[in-house]
Order: sequence, then structure tokens, then C-alpha cells
Amino acid sequence: FKAPCFLGDRLLAATWIIKSDGRLLSTRRFEIRQAEDGKLLFDAEVDYACISIASGRPKRFPAEFTERFIVLPAVEEWMQNRSA
Repeated sequence: FKAPCFLGDRLLAATWIIKSDGRLLSTRRFEIRQAEDGKLLFDAEVDYACISIASGRPKRFPAEFTERFIVLPAVEEWMQNRSA
């Protein structure tokens, strides 16, 4: 949480994958900003692990996840610049 928003504010929400091992784990980043000035209101990074609902044990990504849960080159570059 960075700053409040109020009823009637126009907000922009974005999410993207910043890390993925392509098998079991991924990290997704979230941001909410004010539409008018781009002021950051909220940001978070959440780690996800793929598990079997039946057993509760780790399970490899389904093919759809492996194909779609990738880190885009522009995001990879942004992450490298952010940590530099």
C-alpha cells in the first residue's frame, strides 16, 4: 500500500509475470495507479506454486501454463534495470 484512493477515482490495474521456472513456480507483479497522474497506489509481488487439488502436493504446470506463463523480454529487461 502506497497511497489511498477514493470513491469515484479512475484507476489503472496491471499484472504481469516477472519470474517463472516453467515447471512449478512463478512470480506475478501487481500495480494499481491513479489514471489521471499515474501515481502508484498499490504494488505487490506474489509467488505461486502449482499444486494438485486432489493431493495438495506440487505438480508440474499444465501445457497451457508453460506456454503462457513466460517472462516477456521487456519485463526481463525492466527487472534487470530495476535491480541495478
